[in-house]
Amino acid sequence: MPSHHWSNANVLLVQKLLFVGRFVYRKGLHLLLEAIKRVVDEKKEADLTIVDSGYLSPILKAFVKTLNLQDNVFVREDLSKSELVNLYQRSNVFVLPSIFGESFGIVLLEAMASKTPIVVTAQGGVREIVRHMETGLLIRRNKIEGLAKGILTLLETKNFLKEYLPMHSGKCGNTIGA
Repeated sequence: MPSHHWSNANVLLVQKLLFVGRFVYRKGLHLLLEAIKRVVDEKKEADLTIVDSGYLSPILKAFVKTLNLQDNVFVREDLSKSELVNLYQRSNVFVLPSIFGESFGIVLLEAMASKTPIVVTAQGGVREIVRHMETGLLIRRNKIEGLAKGILTLLETKNFLKEYLPMHSGKCGNTIGA
């Protein structure tokens, strides 16, 4: 994985995206990669780290090559807890594009604890944790364009946590967006 790129003013130039979860169909990784392709078309400096493992690992890696995203997508399968915490803290956006079966999403709480803005598909228990435009962005499931738009919105709203989250701290709910 490449190191961060910094400007002379110590401003992070690389836009870091993060997914943490099993590499299984219901997690929507195929949708995430399609969305990242669109994000990278607009923001060449964006990169995505995908963390964990699962039966789709070889297919996932092949799909990254097929989409020509080798310079923007990094698969990490064996991370220590401290490495994972570091990734959460360094990320600009956490993405959870699950298609179905996301009962709660502990990874969302981990991202929130790290003060990392969230883009998530509105399904399952996720709607009880994330309130659209208050605690993150809820996107309709199976919508690649909506997922890409949500990611770009958070990348372009550099002060999302400062602008939205303080006035809504502690709120959860099921308002569905984009």
